[in-house]
Amino acid sequence: MGTVVQGYSKSCTVKITNTWKYPVAVQANECALRDTGFNIYLEPMEFLIYDASKWFQVNFASANLPVGKVNVLLPIKVEKGPTLHVRLCATVIQLLLSLSRNRLQFPDVQVGQCWSETVRLYNWFSAPCEWFLTVNKPTKKVDKRLTPAMRQKELQAAKDDSRVFQWKAREGTLYGREWCDLKIQFSPLEEKSYKTELKINIRGNSQLLVLHISGQGLEPRLEFSPTEICLFVILFLSPFLSFSHFFLSLSSSCLLLNKNPYY
Repeated sequence: MGTVVQGYSKSCTVKITNTWKYPVAVQANECALRDTGFNIYLEPMEFLIYDASKWFQVNFASANLPVGKVNVLLPIKVEKGPTLHVRLCATVIQLLLSLSRNRLQFPDVQVGQCWSETVRLYNWFSAPCEWFLTVNKPTKKVDKRLTPAMRQKELQAAKDDSRVFQWKAREGTLYGREWCDLKIQFSPLEEKSYKTELKINIRGNSQLLVLHISGQGLEPRLEFSPTEICLFVILFLSPFLSFSHFFLSLSSSCLLLNKNPYY
């Protein structure tokens, strides 16, 4: 049977051929398949002549089975002859999606600006998969010795980590061999390091995917070059300075460069 997603079924057909020159009677013992997930539909064959064939169907239902391999022998009794055994195998797996990456590190972003990144979500199985997103908010312990104002600030800082990361898609369904893009946006509120964990939950599956997201916010800055300006002394009321000298002195200037260090 190969791999079967938990909760789904699979079927195949098997052919029995009489290679002996005399007619035979064949009957399968279906009791051996109890509680294995397998079942068959094979009518007793009272008279199967030489080189004749009979088809029967084998079904496998994984709804009530744990994850793992199933291996069972189906006895088929030939009247006045040997008992043949057909081995039935299947592997039960849980439906699970996959991510193009499990860590998302944003570049440094200035406060008031935003940056977007994309993570791709895949469904490699043939069965449809329903998913939804939740945020894993870590519990932050706050020192009880802090003042109420400081304690509130610490708690607020912990909440900001999840608020600065935004995404539009919250849930969806991926059918077999499909994928979708999760667009995540980072908008820092202050100069600090942010991090959070985004959980991709799968309905009917206890396992989940975790996407670790982090980013650094930066306050806007300006750099001046030169950082210091020195002008010579001008005596406004000096009788030794003519009007032309006074005018030239006031007209003296220098070049000041204003630069954004982030660009």
